[in-house]
Amino acid sequence: MKVDNSSIYDVSRSEKSIFEHMGVSSKEEAIAKAKSQRDTYEFKGIEKWNGCEQYNDLGKQLVRSGNAGLNISSDVRTDMRLTLEDYYAGKLSDEELEKSFLSYCAQLGACNKAQILDVYENFINMSRYASTNTCAHAASELDQKYGESRHDSVYYSADIYYAFEKVKEIAQNASEKIAEELDLGDLDFEEREKNTIFNLDGDFSFNGHWAWTAQNLMNRCTMIDSDMVPPEGFEFYYKERNAPDSEEGVIILGINGVRKEITVPFRMPRAGVTEYIQKFNAGELFKYTESDTAKYEDYNRFLRNFDIYTRYYFARNLDNSSL
Repeated sequence: MKVDNSSIYDVSRSEKSIFEHMGVSSKEEAIAKAKSQRDTYEFKGIEKWNGCEQYNDLGKQLVRSGNAGLNISSDVRTDMRLTLEDYYAGKLSDEELEKSFLSYCAQLGACNKAQILDVYENFINMSRYASTNTCAHAASELDQKYGESRHDSVYYSADIYYAFEKVKEIAQNASEKIAEELDLGDLDFEEREKNTIFNLDGDFSFNGHWAWTAQNLMNRCTMIDSDMVPPEGFEFYYKERNAPDSEEGVIILGINGVRKEITVPFRMPRAGVTEYIQKFNAGELFKYTESDTAKYEDYNRFLRNFDIYTRYYFARNLDNSSL
C-alpha cells in the first residue's frame, strides 16, 4: 500500500492524520498531550519534556539535542528487530517497512526532532542486528552442506549490505515526512549517527557491525576496511572445519549467483607438524585465468578485504592489532 503523504501516521490504514491518531486536532494539542504524559522541567528558560524513566538518563539525551528524547524499551527494540528480520528475509515490502516505522513513531508519541531521531537511531541500530542475524542464518544453512554446525563460519552478502542502505533511506524519508507535517524543520541524520550511543560493537553501519561480529564473536575473520563498498552480487562464506578427519577450511565466493568453492590449506598444531599455517587472505587463495582476472577484479578486490584464520590463531593473538 502506498503511504499517503497527507496522513503519514496512518498505522491503522484508515484516513486518520497524525493528529487524529494521537486524539488531538492540532500541533499545539499534540505537544500539550506529550507534555502531560511526561515530566517537565526548565532548561535555559525553555520548557522541555522528557521520556526518561530515570533522570540520570536525561543528560545523555540533552547533550545530543535541543529537545528531550524518548526512552525506548527493550521490548520495542526487539519488535523492531523482528520486523526488520522479516524485511531482510523478503517477507515485507519497502512500503510495508515504511508503515512499520511510522507505526513506531506514532505509538511512541514522537513529536519533536529529538524524539523522531531517537526512533530512527533505535530502528537503524536494530537493523544492524537484523542484517547480521540474516547473515548468520545463511551461514547456518551453508553449514549443513558439510554436515557440521560448530558455529565456525561467517557469511557476507552484498545484497544484505544494499538492503541495509535501503532501510536507512526508508527510515529517513519517513522521518522527514513526520517532521514536515509537524513543521519541525530539517533532521540531521548524519550528526545523530556520528554521535550514536550504539557504537560499542562496530560503527553505525552494516559493514562495521558485521566486522565486529566476525572478529569478536565468531573469532574467524577480519574485515580489513569496513568502509569499502562491495560490488553488487558479491557473497562470501568461510568455514574453518577443524575436525579430527580434516584440517582444511572452505571458502565459497559467489558472483551474481554463481558460486565457486575452494579449500583453505590450514596446517594445525599436532604431532609431527612443525610449520603451522593458520591465517590467509581470502583473495590471495583464488586463482584466475588472465581473462577472468579482469572480469572479476572488482569481486576479488573486495574478497581481499577479508583475512581468515582459525580460532586457535585468534586465541594465540589476542591483541587484535596483530590479526
